[in-house]
This record gives sequence, C-alpha cells and structure tokens, in this order.
Amino acid sequence: MLKNNCFEKIAKVLTILAFVIVVLIVSCGMCSVYAESGDATISLPAKDTTVYAGGTLKYKAYTQADNPIDGTDNYLIIEIDRGTSRVYFNTITVDRIWNTLYWYSTKCTKSGTYKIKAGAEFNASSEPTTLTDVADERTFIVKKASALKSVKPKLHKSTVVRYLPVWEDQGVTGVKLYRASKKNGKYKCIKTIKTTQTVKDDKTNGSYQLTEKQAKGKYFKIRYYVKNGAKTTYSKYSNILKF
Repeated sequence: MLKNNCFEKIAKVLTILAFVIVVLIVSCGMCSVYAESGDATISLPAKDTTVYAGGTLKYKAYTQADNPIDGTDNYLIIEIDRGTSRVYFNTITVDRIWNTLYWYSTKCTKSGTYKIKAGAEFNASSEPTTLTDVADERTFIVKKASALKSVKPKLHKSTVVRYLPVWEDQGVTGVKLYRASKKNGKYKCIKTIKTTQTVKDDKTNGSYQLTEKQAKGKYFKIRYYVKNGAKTTYSKYSNILKF
C-alpha cells in the first residue's frame, strides 16, 4: 500500500513536470515567431531635397526600440513610392536595434514627387516583403534631367583638410573635377567621382583628396552630371578655386 502511494505521488510529479515543459516549449515557440513593429526615422539632407532624373538620393535611416534587441531577425525596411507605385523596396538585416544609423543611396530615374518611408520589424519569423507599419516618411522631388543645365555648383576648400576641394553633390550621378595651370587656361578632367562613392564618407558632400603636387598653384572647377540610360546631362561649370 505504501509503495503504491509512493508510485502515485511520483507519477503526479512527473505529470506536472511534463506539463510545465510543454508550456515552456510552446511559449518559446510563440516568442520565436512573434514579430513586433518598431520605430524608424528617415532623414534627408534638407527639407527641399531635390534629385535630378538619373541622379542619386542620399539619406540616413535610424532604427529604434524601447529596449535593445539583439539578434539576426531584426529588419530596417525602406520603401520609396512615386504616386501609388512602389519603385524601391529594401529590407536590411540589423543585429542590434537601438539608435542604429545607416546611410543609403538610391537612384531615381523618373521625374515626379516621391515619398520615402521607413519602418522596422523586430524578432521576425521571416524577411518582410511589405512595409505594413510606416514609422516615418519624407517627400522629395525628382526634377527632369534637363533642369540640371541651369545649375551652377559651388566649389570651396575644406576648412579641416589641406588640398581638399569640397562640393554639394546631392541629387546627381556624379561630379567631374577639372584642373588647369592658369585661371583662364585649358582645363582637363582629372577625376570623375560618383555620388555613391561619397555616401560612406561625408554623406551629402563630395570631395577629392589632392596631393600637394596636384594642387599647389593649380586652378580647379567642377560640374555635375546625371546619367539616365544612354543620355548624360551636365550642369554649368562651378566657380574657379585656386590652391
């Protein structure tokens, strides 16, 4: 009789333990597939950001959460719409969601009014294919490439780095840098810098580090260009800068 009571108690304990284990497994499984929408912030270089058709929009995006979440199932989601049409969509896997800053560039080929949107999804079971919860959005204009013809770039020296010409290159495909020995002499293109090459550096600015031999006593100017398909459109030449 005593043995039977002991066996019954052991059986009850094992039953309870089995139930607890099942509950824990189910709970963990639910956690692994639960996706939580999060905050994301889009920042453009300026409120009146303009891109020329064929040019590049440069922007930064933040992801944020109430608490830091580590892992590989967290996504920053970027979407760009032209009217009611989605023209760009990208999901970026991020290991840590907390004030994480990313710089991006996107080529825009058609003129019109665009909206860039951002969102985040944490602890997702799979990579998102849509942006269901928009955390932030901005509007920007893409002008026709021909509008670039009337633009005159501004070229200036870096206040920090020696022999470094700097310019604003937002919204174009790239910049051509010209040099001459005399102010009114013959200028030769010495470098073509694509806008996407400067995204990780000065973000909204373009620049090219010259050596002392290349720069000292020489004259420089630039002009923007946008390439859309087979057609390339140029801006006016900038002011002339002497080092």
